[in-house]
Formats: sequence, C-alpha cells, structure tokens
Amino acid sequence: MQHELTPVIAILGGGLLAVAISRMTNVTEIVCYFVAGALLGDYGFAIVHNSHSLHVLAEVGLAFFLFEVGSHLSVKKLRAEWRTFLTLGPVHAFVTGGVIALVAYALGVPVHLAALLGAILSLSSTAVVLKLLENEGEAESPSARSATAVLLFQDVLAVVLLAILPALAQGDAATLPWEIGKVLGASVVAATGVVAIARFVLRPFYRWVFAQRAEEVFTAAALLTVLLIASFVQPLGLSLPLGAFLAGVAISETNYSYIIRAE
Repeated sequence: MQHELTPVIAILGGGLLAVAISRMTNVTEIVCYFVAGALLGDYGFAIVHNSHSLHVLAEVGLAFFLFEVGSHLSVKKLRAEWRTFLTLGPVHAFVTGGVIALVAYALGVPVHLAALLGAILSLSSTAVVLKLLENEGEAESPSARSATAVLLFQDVLAVVLLAILPALAQGDAATLPWEIGKVLGASVVAATGVVAIARFVLRPFYRWVFAQRAEEVFTAAALLTVLLIASFVQPLGLSLPLGAFLAGVAISETNYSYIIRAE
C-alpha cells in the first residue's frame, strides 16, 4: 500500500532527475519531463497511478504555470498583438483542426467526434512552446510575441471546448450555440471584472505590499490574489487554471515590476 505522499515525492524526484539529465545531455527539459512522467505512470513503473488526487495536483501545477505566464503579460501587450490573436490564431486552429477532422471522418469516425478530435489535436501546448522559446532566448522576439498571441487564442478555445465537450460527445448540436455563448459571456465578464479589480483595488494594494520591502509578503499577496480571483471566476463556470492566468494578468496590470525597479 502506497503512502499518501508517495506520488508527490515521486513526481518531485522525477522532475529533479529530469532536469539533471537535461543538463547532461543537452536535451530540452520538456522532453525529459515527458519521459519521466511516462516512466512513473501506469504504463511505466506504475509508481504514480491515475487518480483524482493526481488530477488535482496537475491542475494546481498548471494553475501556477499559467499564473506565471499571465504575470508576464498585460492588457497593453495583448492590445499590441490583437490582430494576430484574431487572425492567425483562428486560421491556425480552424485549418489544422479542419484537416484533422476531415481525415478522421474519411476513416469512418462520426462527424461530431471527428470535429471534436480535430479541435483537440489542433491545440498546441502553451507550456511546451513558451518553455522552448525561453530556453532559446527568444521569449521577447517578434515571432515569439506572435506565437504567444496564437497560444492565447488556443487557450481560450480550450476553455470553450471543455465547456461544450458533453454536448459534442453526445452529438447534441442544438445545445452547442447556447453552451458556446455561455462560456464566451462568462469569459468576457471575468476578464472585465479582473481588469477592473487590478486597476482600482490591486494597484494600491501592491503599492502597500512593496512598501513593506519583504519578499514573503509579496509571495503571500500573490497567492492570495490567485485564490481570490480563482474563487471569483469559478462560479462563472471557468476553471482554476484560467482564474490563475487572469490573476497573473491582474498583477501585471499593477506595474509591480516598475515598483521593483524604482526601489
């Protein structure tokens, strides 16, 4: 019988070993993480089993990663890349997804499942792409900014897909417009509310936080911000990772980096 902390210890140990192997072999860390996860999982040494606890741990890890991604973005940056977000993002997703869906349909997959398969496989991994760009020192290049805009569109699309997944799986086309409209409406409300909170509440709050000149105070404030905004978006039907991403964007809107440089 496994100790309840065994999966956590195994994942952390496997992650550290993956980093060490990456440094020795010059293989990107993402690949080493994937290999470590495959070896630890049910199809490897079965040290970590597929369970609800593992899903929660993965969701929390994704939430913290998206928080970091959001903290490096801002509404100003998003405005600068809005053309790419609204043009290249949809073109990439729909062309790629459409080709995959057509191939699946030609192979005999039902049309609604073929559409779902195409939509899922058209999505790129934000974690993988941004990490690779960071490792190559290209995180601030024009191509990286365009890629980030496309990834953001795919993140929004992923949220929509998660919401309409039950209707797609059942082939219930009548409910799709309502489900899509509900999710998009909730996302707009959440984003608008978070930006307002950032400008009118978090800016003065973080001025006070940085006036304390204590790193642990900022860490606690950032964690509190993530939890509060996540609790704000969850009643709207949005996920914890999306809430964490919006929290990161909210903190970036406080101009905390400017305050750090001023100190």
